[in-house]
Amino acid sequence: MNVAETANIQDPNIRTAKLRLLREVAGSVNPYQAPNDLLADIAQAYDSRTGSITLGDHTSWFAIHNPQEIDDALAAEGLKWHADRERWFRKFYEDLRPSYQRLFESGAAPRPRSAAALLKYFIERRETYYDSLLLPIYERQTGNKPSHEEFSKFLDDPNVRGWALFWLARVYAAYVRAVQHHRFGWKVNAGLHDLDSAIYLPFCDWFVTGDVPQRRAFRLLNVRNPRGTRIVDYAKFRSQLLIG
Repeated sequence: MNVAETANIQDPNIRTAKLRLLREVAGSVNPYQAPNDLLADIAQAYDSRTGSITLGDHTSWFAIHNPQEIDDALAAEGLKWHADRERWFRKFYEDLRPSYQRLFESGAAPRPRSAAALLKYFIERRETYYDSLLLPIYERQTGNKPSHEEFSKFLDDPNVRGWALFWLARVYAAYVRAVQHHRFGWKVNAGLHDLDSAIYLPFCDWFVTGDVPQRRAFRLLNVRNPRGTRIVDYAKFRSQLLIG
């Protein structure tokens, strides 16, 4: 369930009703923290060797238990924040696409045949990207900069696979938005918020979504998920519940 998106609904009656519904669905379970917060929590738990992560977000818990406190101003602010991030994400890959296309069309590099091929390419050469991309983020989150060998152990640890899946989702985005020849538009591909949710896959047995591009992305990324989470279409899941 997505508390943040629900809290951003502009119609106050629908927003309040849906937040109350989420409270009933959640029961005593605290909804997970936002992807970027969980990303930092995973790194910090591993770096401190505590071996455990506290799942749950106080803001989401407050929202579903006090839906009347989420007023129109807060909803509008949240909606703008999410829209700004999606615009940044879209522009990032739109700006990246021309340089990638020139590379492939000039014959300087072969175009990867699929998103799976690009994921495999990056995984096999991941150490190349440690210093420029991944280690600065880990260091910012933990205050510690591990060696390449130590960082590889971190990425390979099945208990913290959500961290790797979060970034593999960005590689997937690079393929569908900047690398592939056709169907690279933003309307037919998963957005930032949907892809960031890949971090949740190792923490759940089922991931239910009605978003086709997100489901397509996650079924590919889930191959790298040791938990083997079931990626389920919402309509089918709902039908099974009604039949049962």
